Amino acid sequence: MECKGRAAGRRRHGRPAIPRPSGILVPPYRLLFPAAALWSVVVVTATVLTPGWAPQDSPLGSAGSWHAHEMLFGFVGGIFAGYVLTAMRSWAGRRPVSARTAALVLALWVLARLAAWGALGTDAMLVLPASVAFLVTVAILLGAAAWRHCAPKGAVQMLLALLFAGGQIALLGNGQAAAPLALMPALLLSAVGGRIVAAFTWNAIDRTGRQAWRFGAARALGRVSAPLVLVALVAEIANGADNALAGIVLLAAGLAEALRIALWQAARVWKDGLVAMLHLSYLWLPTGLVLEALTQFGTGIAGRADARHALLVGAAGGAIYAVAARAVALRRRRLCAHPADLWGFGLLFSGALARTLAAADARLLDVAAAAWAGAFALFVARHGRALLRPPPRPAFSGANLAATARTGRDPGSRRDASLR
Repeated sequence: MECKGRAAGRRRHGRPAIPRPSGILVPPYRLLFPAAALWSVVVVTATVLTPGWAPQDSPLGSAGSWHAHEMLFGFVGGIFAGYVLTAMRSWAGRRPVSARTAALVLALWVLARLAAWGALGTDAMLVLPASVAFLVTVAILLGAAAWRHCAPKGAVQMLLALLFAGGQIALLGNGQAAAPLALMPALLLSAVGGRIVAAFTWNAIDRTGRQAWRFGAARALGRVSAPLVLVALVAEIANGADNALAGIVLLAAGLAEALRIALWQAARVWKDGLVAMLHLSYLWLPTGLVLEALTQFGTGIAGRADARHALLVGAAGGAIYAVAARAVALRRRRLCAHPADLWGFGLLFSGALARTLAAADARLLDVAAAAWAGAFALFVARHGRALLRPPPRPAFSGANLAATARTGRDPGSRRDASLR
């Protein structure tokens, strides 16, 4: 995992230029990532480590309901918006989101968090327009760009944003929908996260004909697993827990994802810290899906809450940490993981393991919460410090770093390979 060579694009003399205000707002991940991460630390601290800090007048009711809502729609939703609006550059051309648009999206996200806290009143219906406005705005931006550029990729991401908005409506209209909606991050990971892991793994390994065949087979499995997760999500919402159909479908999806990650393996994967983090986080996806499937039959080795936290903490949290680490990585002749991000990811991975095993010892809940808070506090510090520097381009990819080092120009700004 060692990285050598001069940092690409770094000025030889003097300090790097301080970004203009527009450079802080765009790309959109610049503020949305640290804001969502900081909010997750607040939510976990307020509901697990110091329960007395949870809002007393939240329209969502109990502290547990507020925790589930905010981790899903505040944290995961905010990171999803920051990522897809930044990665639009790969298919919608140069700077598809303006600083004003990014500021609007951030403001709507903040408004949704205030509504869920109870700052706008105690009626649950006050949360609905605020949260839906944020998610629908993201969907409109993606849909409009996909229409202009005839980009199926953008259309799929628009549908995922609308699915998030629909989940928000279902949750506020029927509190029983909260548990099945925990599968939404699994759907996102299967549909979008798998493409990210495959793209960055392909760039890191020795590309042979055999590897091309393996990646093609993994791509085909991805086209099966994501629809299966969606079927399970719908089945659980329609028929409730202990659903045999959902269990069978989730088991098939978990096995497909396990085969998928096995097909991506190569020796060089584990020599690149950034790619290794992606693979370690993705391992939680088949693990969580299989654990969740077993709970549907009443034979799980972990409780339903533990299985779903394997998906939310291990798979979703880990994937977010691994992808975001690329935006603040050391930029030399290739992207290299910063040691602080490796330590933060290790802390988060340990917390995911503790939360999944919490049924055996309740004290592990506090261990998992402290690990999450520590990992994402480090995340906020890393991404907050990055705001003092101009944004890297491409944001999540190391494309053309060698050319940048030779010429001092940034040819990689043409396309971001993060959603190839």
